[in-house]
Amino acid sequence: MAHRSAGKAELIDKMRRPYVDAPFHRLTLTNIARASGVSMWAVRYWFDNVERGFRAVANHLIEQVRDQFTIYDAKTSLAVHDAISDYADFVASIMRSPDYVDLLSLVLRNGCHHTWLARAFERDIVKPASRRLEDIVLDAGHHQGLVILMKEGTARRFYRRLESEFALPIIVRPTENLDDEGCARLMQDIVREAFEATYLFDLPAHRGQPRSLETTALSA
Repeated sequence: MAHRSAGKAELIDKMRRPYVDAPFHRLTLTNIARASGVSMWAVRYWFDNVERGFRAVANHLIEQVRDQFTIYDAKTSLAVHDAISDYADFVASIMRSPDYVDLLSLVLRNGCHHTWLARAFERDIVKPASRRLEDIVLDAGHHQGLVILMKEGTARRFYRRLESEFALPIIVRPTENLDDEGCARLMQDIVREAFEATYLFDLPAHRGQPRSLETTALSA
């Protein structure tokens, strides 16, 4: 049974390229097998139609990307700004990976017609990764004896902006490469934007208006 499962996993990985590279409506089991370099018998043995193969490839990529996110080891000793920067570097490195780029390609091309994929991407990747930033900021604040929060929607904008700057260009402009200096400037801007949306929650003195960490530092 283990050998059969390994054979199926290997087949799914080989089938990845035709599903990522071609519009879904143009795919057949025959051209999938040809493009994957595997026998028609193997494809038909595991997947009796194009849709089942698509689901297998998409779910495989979701698992791969989700596993990459889970290995992040937050450094709670870092100051808030540095903690955000460290996480941004980590997320950007995943977004530039072949697994993430291929998954995002599938979502962008097929998410409207395969709504289960768009929902799974949001549920298993986007939301947990966004919430993780909020937890990192909170933990960094706790290390300093403070309660530091992020304005609503900040973590999601942080995630989507990283995606638009580091993953999308690989899909739409694969032959163009952003130079290191340009990447550094983009990253600094994304981190600064997220940091400026953090605030110190001072419970005894709180009167409904959060104070940003930047404002708090200037008034200290």
